[in-house]
Amino acid sequence: MIQLKISFWLVVLCLLANHLLAQKTYKYPQAPKDSVVDTYFGESIADPYQWMENPDDERLSAWIKEQQKLTKKLENQQTKVWTLRNQIAAMYYGVSEENTRSYQKLIAKKANIFLNTIL
Repeated sequence: MIQLKISFWLVVLCLLANHLLAQKTYKYPQAPKDSVVDTYFGESIADPYQWMENPDDERLSAWIKEQQKLTKKLENQQTKVWTLRNQIAAMYYGVSEENTRSYQKLIAKKANIFLNTIL
């Protein structure tokens, strides 16, 4: 009975954390726009991001660095979440840290079984 309660609250906690992370909005770096217009077969086509085709453009390097900062930040957040999940799994199931992938699968399987039984 105690294991069932602990499992229930772990699932609720994970679902809540996932919901809160999903609701978060991120501020992506804005790519500068140019006023470049190309003409193809008599038709004028605006191409505001043509500057991104030049790998030597300083604006492209700056924009990529900003994108990488955001990616790294999100990656670090996900690493913290998975580290916490792994530690909980190690404590709850008595599994060693070396078997990270196997007990991640075990947690997902047990959570699915648990949710299927209560729903």
